[in-house]
Amino acid sequence: MTHLNNNNNNSDMISNNRLFSEFYTTFENEKLTDTSIISTETSLIDFHFGILKLHSVPASITNNDIELVFVVDHSRSMCDKCSDGKTKMQHIIHTLKNMFLYFHKITSNNLYFTIFIFDERFDTIMERKRIKDYDNIDVILEIINNIEPRGSTDIEKALLKSSEYIVMIKNKYPECIINNIFMTDGQATSGSKNNVTLKNILTFDSNIYNYFIGFGLDHDASLLNFISNEKNSSYYFIDAIEKSGLVYGEILHDILYTLLTDVEIVVENGSIYDYKNNIWVKKLYIGNINGESNKTYHLLSYSPNDCEVIINCKFDKEENKIIVNKLIIENTNHIKYIYRQRTLQLLYDINDYTNKSYEMKSQIKKNIIILFNEIKNYMNNNDLIEDIFLKNLCDDLYISHRTLGSRYGAMYSCARQTSQGTQRCYTVSQTPDYMEPEFGTLRLPKLQRFKTNCFGDDDVFIRPPAEDADANNDNQDILVHHMNDFDDSPYLTPMATQLMREISGMNTLSMQYDKECLSMDDLEETQRY
Repeated sequence: MTHLNNNNNNSDMISNNRLFSEFYTTFENEKLTDTSIISTETSLIDFHFGILKLHSVPASITNNDIELVFVVDHSRSMCDKCSDGKTKMQHIIHTLKNMFLYFHKITSNNLYFTIFIFDERFDTIMERKRIKDYDNIDVILEIINNIEPRGSTDIEKALLKSSEYIVMIKNKYPECIINNIFMTDGQATSGSKNNVTLKNILTFDSNIYNYFIGFGLDHDASLLNFISNEKNSSYYFIDAIEKSGLVYGEILHDILYTLLTDVEIVVENGSIYDYKNNIWVKKLYIGNINGESNKTYHLLSYSPNDCEVIINCKFDKEENKIIVNKLIIENTNHIKYIYRQRTLQLLYDINDYTNKSYEMKSQIKKNIIILFNEIKNYMNNNDLIEDIFLKNLCDDLYISHRTLGSRYGAMYSCARQTSQGTQRCYTVSQTPDYMEPEFGTLRLPKLQRFKTNCFGDDDVFIRPPAEDADANNDNQDILVHHMNDFDDSPYLTPMATQLMREISGMNTLSMQYDKECLSMDDLEETQRY
């Protein structure tokens, strides 16, 4: 039997039915017996494990004035070819063109576009334009089509110039919502390379959203993680450049179809899990909730009947609070979410691992194997072999196990932790064929909420010792796993999927960029500065 307890009597509260198709908390009937679930408060036997389910209704495109500021790295490394034979530059041009074709299709007059490109110089391609400012969309496409790779990479200059522009827009149009979409594929070769110095350039404000996108394995993941570790700032790692449209599509969906802003979850007589710090807290800031968002958060409570969850947020720019429904279900089974909880905790441990101790690395790998096999056995025994939620957890563990101890380990495990913690549609899945352990591995500092980054300023490369026979056997056990495709993500929503496919060109849009990128030698001979 199911009982729904509605708590929407206060006049300052908006109706749940207006915003959510699913909106409830529910707890295990029995107290928690799984000792692998952490607690910072008291004995585990005093807790019930529960979930907060938030499934929002579809949202119309925003009526707010939106500034989209694209900052695109066009240094000579963008000439590098991807697995499909096309260059990075061709892929980013393809993605930009598809975005503007989408903007043209939705015919919204409240979207303003700026495109900057940078190498060791900083140039303006388009400044605060709307689609209707051009007689023909082909004019915009040709402007984008003419971007060519050249030069070295000065990230400091790009951040300085773009930040100056953003501050100017903020002061001149204070009601505008500014979205800074910054893309780079490499390390800074000119200007400052200090993470703190570069982060101090940026402006963080409630009306400014920063999206930092790292292309490929050569980008500065330490820097992008560090500067994005603030409210309303995010870091995205694109492992396969040809999938860049999926990431840009997900970002655009977040920008254009926002339902609630400045969302904070408050729990009374219980706690909610903070995946970044691996702790249970009373308040959790989650940013914005978009249309069709389908997210689940983990709860602990001594007394589920007394546990109350309140959502503080802005709806149509007005402050609101919503009390979440309590759903009481007999024989509740949250085993899938308990497996997700354990996976998130293990991903935190992996990112907290410092590579100083081989024994620690060996133990983490064993813990991954244990949880991986436990989930696989549960899937086999309960006819859940094709369950995309559980398969996604296995993907997290597989990627982490495969890359742990390699030079790319921090990059991949951090990306999987973030995508699982925030429940993104797209996540990294394509790992290098060779992990290059002989070059040493990055130290993995912990990922904290708005405090520090996934990597420290003092990251070092340390040569790991050879692995023992038992570890090699473990590797063989876990490498039989087959990764999910993009379509199998448990966090996909219809509108986000459609937009992501359009921006990536997986629907009707096609790549029409036929210009050949010059070779590195040709560039060196022909570039003039």
